[in-house]
Amino acid sequence: LRLKDYDGASDADTHVLEQRPNDQKALYRRGLARLRLGEMSDATDDFQTLLKNDPSMAPAIRKELETVCGVTAGGLHPPWADLFKGAGA
Repeated sequence: LRLKDYDGASDADTHVLEQRPNDQKALYRRGLARLRLGEMSDATDDFQTLLKNDPSMAPAIRKELETVCGVTAGGLHPPWADLFKGAGA
């Protein structure tokens, strides 16, 4: 992700997730890569799975969404705002 090779990061994390479907780091990284690639539906799926497994990730996900979407705290709209219902963020 640091190299901005979002396709490569997504592919690498997909490979990890094939072996370990609930790997939180891979879900987070792939979600971020997909978000940067504009693959919003797929990014949402990754973030929803991650939040189900670890609701404490909500602040980190929210920060990235706000950065990429160019909004301030509280300015996220569905489907993004819906991710955080019941997640404690």
